[in-house]
Parts: sequence; structure tokens; C-alpha cells
Amino acid sequence: VPVEPHFVFLGIHGGKLCLSCVKSGDEMKLQLEPVNITDLRKNSEQDKRFTFIRSDSGPTTSFESAACPGWFLCTALEADQP
Repeated sequence: VPVEPHFVFLGIHGGKLCLSCVKSGDEMKLQLEPVNITDLRKNSEQDKRFTFIRSDSGPTTSFESAACPGWFLCTALEADQP
């Protein structure tokens, strides 16, 4: 769901589960949380963990966690890779 030009929330199952990035100790982790995507607000500190910054560069799109700067969603070129 677009929030503003480069900020997005990512949800599945009709927006009832949303991807979040949270810090657990010294590690960052991605998780799905049961929250309605339409209830999230872009300027809320509480909802920051659900916010990703979308950047397009040629054929590549990246999503950086707003809550954990420097952490990105990415894919590998080969199948079954982390």
C-alpha cells in the first residue's frame, strides 16, 4: 500500500498480515504481524516498524526498513538462497 511517493507498507492475506522489521537484541529480524494494513499511519512512531522506503534504480527496486536504517529487503540471483 503506497503511503507517500517512497514509503510503503507491505501486507499479505488481504492486508491482514503486515511485514515488520524489528530489533531483537543486536539483531534485526523480519516478521509478519497480524495487523490491518489500513490501520497503519506513516508518521506514527509505533507503525515505523511496518514502514519501508522504496527506491528504484534502473531495473532494481529496493526496500529499506524505516525502523532499522541500512537493512534492506532483497533477493538472491539463485533460487533457495537467503
